[in-house]
Amino acid sequence: MASVFQRGGRWLAKYRNERGLWATRSCGQADKQTAKGWAAAWEAGALDRREGRIDPKDEQYRDAEAQPIGEHVEAFRTMLTGKNDTAEHVKETVAHVARIVKACKAERLSDLTPEAVRNALAAIRASGRSLRTCNAILRSVKTFTGWMVAEGHARSNDLRHIKASNVDIDRRRIRRELPDDELALLIQTTEAGPVRFGLDGKARAMAYRCAAGTGFRRSELSSLTPESFRMDDSPPTIAVGAAYSKHRRDDTQPIDPDLAATLKPWLAGKPARKPVFPLPLKSAEMLRDDLDAARQVWIGQARTKAEHAERSGSSALAYCDESGDVFDFHSFRVGYVSAVVAGGASVATCKELARHADPRTTIKHYAKTRSADVRAAIPAVPGTRSNPESEAVELRATGTYEHRPNPRAPQAHQTGRNSQPRITKHGESATEDSQNADSRKPLPRADIGNAPRQIARRCTDEPEGIRTLNIRIDSPVL
Repeated sequence: MASVFQRGGRWLAKYRNERGLWATRSCGQADKQTAKGWAAAWEAGALDRREGRIDPKDEQYRDAEAQPIGEHVEAFRTMLTGKNDTAEHVKETVAHVARIVKACKAERLSDLTPEAVRNALAAIRASGRSLRTCNAILRSVKTFTGWMVAEGHARSNDLRHIKASNVDIDRRRIRRELPDDELALLIQTTEAGPVRFGLDGKARAMAYRCAAGTGFRRSELSSLTPESFRMDDSPPTIAVGAAYSKHRRDDTQPIDPDLAATLKPWLAGKPARKPVFPLPLKSAEMLRDDLDAARQVWIGQARTKAEHAERSGSSALAYCDESGDVFDFHSFRVGYVSAVVAGGASVATCKELARHADPRTTIKHYAKTRSADVRAAIPAVPGTRSNPESEAVELRATGTYEHRPNPRAPQAHQTGRNSQPRITKHGESATEDSQNADSRKPLPRADIGNAPRQIARRCTDEPEGIRTLNIRIDSPVL
């Protein structure tokens, strides 16, 4: 049975806890009668927990609710730091959560209701922030509340049903890639340029080459040491440690042999285990200065006043083009992924080289469609050519007109009944056979679509929905 006693001017309660053991607990400044009531209540609660009438999780949720939300946010920061997340990611995520907590005027976990969070995001949106920023804030807050559930501090994540906005309707920063000639001029001009942001022109040019040839981010480039470059491998590679990679794993990126041949003599003599590209945090400003310098050189190369005026009015080598698309340091990565996609690589290969977890990220956000590729993919419409004779020649060349084989294709690649060489009997003239073949009447084009169906039978062993509509031509060749 619970009892109380006095020590040092304070009353203490003695009772059996949930494990049936004697426990002592201070009653603070309470008097004797109040201390007896608390002792009895604590013992009764311990008995209920011991006999299963009270769920310990209910008390855990109650204690977490009573704790100020700021303490939970600090515990969340500690968790992210312990996961070895980058300091930049931890700072940004916690700042997002603190911003929502302040906007909701939340003092306890229960104050982060879906309605309050939606209203807070609407206020942030009304202040001029982009939908992308609002989505990032929402993602951070949902991560926080999800962690609270996983830790047993909250019953459920009530924010999980809040949907992110469609950022495509409010894109503030659209990155572009530089054409090859503009990129070459940027690197060439930078290499001969002065020191900027603590880096000489040679180092900046090499950094731009590596960024364009690997798709590495600024922080990943800044982490590279001479040991990261394996120029003698086949193919040459550059490695990024897991501590500096965005997805926290070791990455080994293959590079073009010509790029390796350019980097190898420059790396000779670099101090071991020291960054070869100590890029500044303001790398975007550094790149913009180099873009301006390259643009001035390009404009100055104009031979006439008209050409000078034309170049001055264009957006070549400009930070922002006519459409509002920008070229910043991360645009090197956009150009790299776009070049990989334009080269015809598979989706899996593009994802691997871009080092993304989801190929949809690679295709949607990084692969830019090039105008030359679009023009080459546009199909021609029959009957719209300016010279009708050329279209008839094409039909004859493909073997679909007058049953004549394509003269531009190798004979071994011809298909159809007459494409195989005829084996003649002893004494038979192959020339005579070819003359007989030329004397045959061609099948009129009007009957091409009807003739096969007259000798066709319904296919019973093929699935429905195939292109031939389950019609199999009854032919010895097939």
